[in-house]
Amino acid sequence: MAQELAAGVEITLRGNTLIIPPLNIRSIKECTVNIMAIDDPETSFADKMDQMMIVILKAIRRNYPDETLLTDDYLYDNIDLSNITDIFSAVLNQTGLNKKKAMMENQE
Repeated sequence: MAQELAAGVEITLRGNTLIIPPLNIRSIKECTVNIMAIDDPETSFADKMDQMMIVILKAIRRNYPDETLLTDDYLYDNIDLSNITDIFSAVLNQTGLNKKKAMMENQE
C-alpha cells in the first residue's frame, strides 16, 4: 500500500516535486534546540545552515522516510542558499512556530 503524504508545501529540487509537511509534535520536541540555535547570535553562519537542515530533513522524512529513494546527500546537494531559508520558513510557518515566536517577541 502506498504511503499517503501529509499535507504540506510543494518544493521542486532538480525537477523533483516534494511535499514538505509541518513538523509533528515529536519532531518539534526533538528539534527545539536546533531551532533555538538559529536565533542565537553566537551561532556561526555555517552552524545555522546545519541547524536549518536538521529541521528541514526532519520535516521531509515525515513524507519520505525511505532514505534509499531520497538520500540526505541528495537533499544537501540540492538545497542551497537560494532556497534554504524559504524551505525552512515554510516548515516553521506550517508548524505555527513563526507565529508563536512573533507573539512572544511582541509581549516583551
